[in-house]
Amino acid sequence: MWLRGQWKDAAIPAGKWQSAVCMLLIGMTIYGNVRFSNGMYVKKNLEFDGYLSLMTRVVGRMEATPGYQPGETPVAIIGLPKTFHQVIPGFKDYWNVTGMTGSSPIYTTEPSRIQAYFDYVMSLPIVMADRGTLTRLMADESVRAMPCYPEEGFLAFYDGTLVVKLGDIAD
Repeated sequence: MWLRGQWKDAAIPAGKWQSAVCMLLIGMTIYGNVRFSNGMYVKKNLEFDGYLSLMTRVVGRMEATPGYQPGETPVAIIGLPKTFHQVIPGFKDYWNVTGMTGSSPIYTTEPSRIQAYFDYVMSLPIVMADRGTLTRLMADESVRAMPCYPEEGFLAFYDGTLVVKLGDIAD
């Protein structure tokens, strides 16, 4: 009650039509925000599902590779899939919104992010190669020449580390 009394003195008197216009504008703003937010959630959900599907197929191929032991064999995941750098049709306007750039839950090849994805999303054991091994492998010409997923040969062992080449190596 005290607060209402304080604001009542400062308020500009408004007629019924002015109050109705304000309510209409507030309603339109809320409606627009709900629609926009829903679109962003749909976009991120499509990206999440697509990446989970891709990584499930990759893990299936990893587990079928002779010599690979889940949770024991070091893995170096190199590059990002090319398909995740494209704008999903119908979502072009969301691309410039903070947090909506890119189309992948993992937008970097940083081992800690990939480790977290395997730990918390896929619930699978994985041992990521250390930073030195990853740097050495990315500079290796034979690794650079490897085909990218889904081509045959995107998986290969190098010095006891399973290299998974999802995309080209950026220079």
